[in-house]
Amino acid sequence: MWRDLEKPCQEAFKIVWEAYKRNMIAIGCIIITPKGEIVSKGRNRIFDNKSDNPLAGNRK
Repeated sequence: MWRDLEKPCQEAFKIVWEAYKRNMIAIGCIIITPKGEIVSKGRNRIFDNKSDNPLAGNRK
C-alpha cells in the first residue's frame, strides 16, 4: 500500500507523522510542480519551542 502512493503523498504522511510524534497537531503540507516535483514542505510547529522557524512556539 505504501509503495502505491506517489512520492509527494509519502512525504506528506512523513511530515504529518513527525508532527504527531512531537505531540503537535498533525498538519503537514507539500507544494509540488505540475510534474509532481516537491518544491516545498512543512508541518505544524506551534508547540515546537526548539526551532528557528518564526511560527514555532506561537500558540496564540
